[in-house]
Amino acid sequence: MAHRCVAVSTPVPHPLSTHGRAPTTPATPCHHPTAPPPLPAEAGPFQ
Repeated sequence: MAHRCVAVSTPVPHPLSTHGRAPTTPATPCHHPTAPPPLPAEAGPFQ
């Protein structure tokens, strides 16, 4: 789960964060504990 977050945030974390897309901003919740909803949603099917 952690390594995947880094992999997704490596390509283009700036553009995705700029767009403000919840499903495409795994880098934001990963660093921000204030946004845990998008993480579990993605980790649900992954795990």
